[in-house]
Amino acid sequence: MTWRQHLLLAAVVIPLAVWARWNGAVEPKGARFHPWPDAVEYAAEAQALARSGQVYLQVGPHRVRPRYPPGWPLLLAPANRLGVEGQNLWRVTALFGAGLAWLLGFLAARVT
Repeated sequence: MTWRQHLLLAAVVIPLAVWARWNGAVEPKGARFHPWPDAVEYAAEAQALARSGQVYLQVGPHRVRPRYPPGWPLLLAPANRLGVEGQNLWRVTALFGAGLAWLLGFLAARVT
């Protein structure tokens, strides 16, 4: 596969994957919005990392240790630092998914 074919694959797969993630799942709003507890914790950790560089959860006046390791929040924190609001951090996952889709397409093309 040539570099032009890789670019064409990326030009097709990445926008398609981002579109599918952002438009394929209906985002409930208001009273219907019930995120999984781990999603809320990841977003809160990412916000804490973006603000202070420390991994913690703010629970009232207390800072507590999160239940999950900071790997995923470390990937989300730069987006939060760039101005993505906490409730929209889920959209960042589309970029990682699109990159993974391209990588799988790239690997599949090399095998065949």
